[in-house]
Amino acid sequence: MAPARTVIVLLCALSGLGSPAWAEDQRQHLSDLRQLDSEIQGIKQAVLDLERDMARQEDTLLYPPTQQLRLFLSMEVFDFELQSVELMLGDTTLESHQYSAREVYALRKGGVQQLFL
Repeated sequence: MAPARTVIVLLCALSGLGSPAWAEDQRQHLSDLRQLDSEIQGIKQAVLDLERDMARQEDTLLYPPTQQLRLFLSMEVFDFELQSVELMLGDTTLESHQYSAREVYALRKGGVQQLFL
């Protein structure tokens, strides 16, 4: 046997690394790590569920279920100059808005304006 292997075997034997007690400690440690990982995964799932529930609550507060109609305005065609919008239902004006140059610029860059809620 080579001298280096003899030293390693001797150190393992002296330190107890090859003993059954050491192997049992390693198995227990591995079991503890698996249990901890399982608990962490459970906590992660609980956080995701809570986040989903909070998003639903936020949507319910912002957009109550009694609302029936929401209208948004965006621009994809630029061959006209938007100055104002008037939203009518029958003879009733529901919403009207005159746009500044800054608002038109924002809409052309992909912005969206809520017209009616």
